[in-house]
Amino acid sequence: MTLPLARCRAQPGHRRISTYHIIGYFFLIILFFYGFFLGGSSTPVVTGEPAEEVFWREFQERTGKKSWVWVTGAGEKAAFHLTYRPWGEDYRFTLGKVPLVAAVNFWNPVTGLTHRQLAAIISGEITNWRQVGGEDRPVTVYHYSGEKHPYLLEFFPMVTPEAVLLPSQTELTARVAADPSGIGLITPQAAVPAVKTLALAGINPFWHPVEDYPLTAAVVLVPPAESPFSYWAGGGFLREYRLRLGLRKAFTPGRLLMETVTLAAAGDILLDRGVARAMKQAGENRYPLLRTAAIFRHADLAFANLECPLSDRGSQINMFRGRPEYVETLTYGGFNLISLANNHILDYGVVAMLDTMAHLDAAGIVHAGVGENIFEARRPRILQSKGVKVAFLAYTEVGEGFTYTRIPHQWAATPELPGAAPARADFLRQDVKAARSEADLVIVSMHWGKEYDHKPTDFQKALGRIAMDAGADLVIGHHPHVIQGIEFRGRGAIAYSLGNFIFDQETYNRRQGLILEAAFDRGGLRQLAFKPTLIRRCQPEVATGKTGREILTLLAGLSAELAGGQKNGVKR
Repeated sequence: MTLPLARCRAQPGHRRISTYHIIGYFFLIILFFYGFFLGGSSTPVVTGEPAEEVFWREFQERTGKKSWVWVTGAGEKAAFHLTYRPWGEDYRFTLGKVPLVAAVNFWNPVTGLTHRQLAAIISGEITNWRQVGGEDRPVTVYHYSGEKHPYLLEFFPMVTPEAVLLPSQTELTARVAADPSGIGLITPQAAVPAVKTLALAGINPFWHPVEDYPLTAAVVLVPPAESPFSYWAGGGFLREYRLRLGLRKAFTPGRLLMETVTLAAAGDILLDRGVARAMKQAGENRYPLLRTAAIFRHADLAFANLECPLSDRGSQINMFRGRPEYVETLTYGGFNLISLANNHILDYGVVAMLDTMAHLDAAGIVHAGVGENIFEARRPRILQSKGVKVAFLAYTEVGEGFTYTRIPHQWAATPELPGAAPARADFLRQDVKAARSEADLVIVSMHWGKEYDHKPTDFQKALGRIAMDAGADLVIGHHPHVIQGIEFRGRGAIAYSLGNFIFDQETYNRRQGLILEAAFDRGGLRQLAFKPTLIRRCQPEVATGKTGREILTLLAGLSAELAGGQKNGVKR
């Protein structure tokens, strides 16, 4: 039935739009636009440690956004929080996955665990390292509890009540680096060279395909639990919306957020004298590297110091000269970076040095530390692998007592003369700083020290520390022809001498050597490892058993002396 207009009145339950309502709606509209414009010009706050590195790198590279705010403290109310969860579950914002690795003191002899052994250590069932093949010392579990989410409990059902709780992975790695008994779970982005990550079920994600590693965690961005009116009115809703759009562009949930570049580095290589005779007798230029080439070929970057020119020209000034065809030895070995800054590169004059440079260029091997003038000799060589830029610099000591010549000869390059880059403190400071601005990682090669002495000189220690303080990530030393210790400094390391690699010297300690293996990403040097080597008939091989342990024990002892008489974090 249709009612007459006169009988149409407001029915019970209906409200009239009063002046107060109009004023309220007006203010809501104002707040909406205020929040809209504020949200469009400001940034969402994200909390969570230490996954900032993963989040920031991936997000910035894929979206081009540089304005997202990161808060590592308690953060703000309604901020997003980055954390870890067991992989395989369904989460609202899964950015990808990362390995969880067990970190121990660098000098801990244990190199790997089974999953059950790791769980037993974390639960307190295993309390002594001797139970897993290590030294007789108690286990100390360090636990990063996070700000809001104690993620360790989500991966292991029990955690020993004796675990030392720490607020950040940065503090965890520092404690483990100083404690020979320590162990803690970290993500790869928190690793530093002063700690050693353990293989799990035979797989270490720094040295093996990360896809095969058995313990991974989802990197999850937890959205705000509540959205109060002030947060909505202040533009928070729009900031969230923009962030969500960016996340869809930047991240693939199943992708592993870890990619490292590996380096294998050797000490001195001589391709003359007894080594040349051994190659001729074997009828094979590849002979010196038949037992070790696979190590260098497997690495992304492979480095050594070439202790002689490769040429058939020049007049003898000092001792060594290898044949041009011996460049095949280096290419077979997988070397893609060679230092020529040493006290033998000019043994047959400038022409032989220039020939060596040309032969390496033709073989596609980058060389550093020499040039047609001082500017070229000091110039960093920059290589790129997996999106990581690595700068290499190389220097040599020069002068009386280091470079021997039959006739006077200028060894160090000058603005007008070819030669090698001299090891000078001012050059190191300037060059490392400049290289740091061009590359993600800076590696410095140093030909220095006293021959046949296991202890670095004061000059070595001073120059190495100057390089590190200027921004170098890794210093690799050679020339003493014997092993010297390593020194951890900041987030980097100095390997004072790797000893001989391919040489014809017969004294036992001159036959010992080290292959340095390094893993790094755009955030810096993450891991170091050393393979002991022993030369037999001018051919190095990886030393195993008692011989290998003897060489690594020597390295540990020499390094302890450099650390002020400490071994495994304990004073001797």
